[in-house]
Amino acid sequence: MFKIFLILTQFCKQILIKSILLKPVVVGIVFGFILCNAAFAVGQYKLPNGEVLNDPTRPHNWNKASVAKAKQKHFTLNYVLKTSQRTNAIINGQKVTEGDVVSGAKVIKINQNTVMILVDGKHRTLHLSKGGSIRK
Repeated sequence: MFKIFLILTQFCKQILIKSILLKPVVVGIVFGFILCNAAFAVGQYKLPNGEVLNDPTRPHNWNKASVAKAKQKHFTLNYVLKTSQRTNAIINGQKVTEGDVVSGAKVIKINQNTVMILVDGKHRTLHLSKGGSIRK
């Protein structure tokens, strides 16, 4: 890398001698080349024996692409009504029965104080909070 820089510098000197007008252009190219080399330095240096030295001042995971994590959907079981004629529940403020879909989840089974739902192919059990209500 340094040899390329020296060759480029000698070439620039020859051009500068021939034309003074090219001086700002050549200086810009050389400066840009130096900046590009600095930009490609990734904060690590590899020794001839293969050991890699990392820059201790580099922030943790600074160059790793951040992967958007899927936000887990939140479900709250507010109320359960279980009678001989019907079984209802209120999840996230919406009245549901078995087989209904609420916030992208299918209601599988409504018990006296729990509701089993299917979210993204996985079963989850919602429990009635202590502040919730049960009616028989």
